[in-house]
Amino acid sequence: MFIYHFVSKTRDTPTDPAGKFGEALRELIQLLDSGASKLVETDAIKEFRGFHANGHFPGLGYVKKLSMKHHIETLAHFFK
Repeated sequence: MFIYHFVSKTRDTPTDPAGKFGEALRELIQLLDSGASKLVETDAIKEFRGFHANGHFPGLGYVKKLSMKHHIETLAHFFK
């Protein structure tokens, strides 16, 4: 099982959560598109891809929900 933690480059202030989400999301998408990722393409990942394609920030609560959804889907896939 592989675990990654994506964070923004600008961590010195809590301002601009949408910009920070965009930075971290870009890293996730780059890894997924590189072909070197071992991540499972879960429904949550598909939603993250959609946010990236549309440049949309759904809010921190929804991002946390998607992160948890991805973890649950990954565990389900791992133990299948």
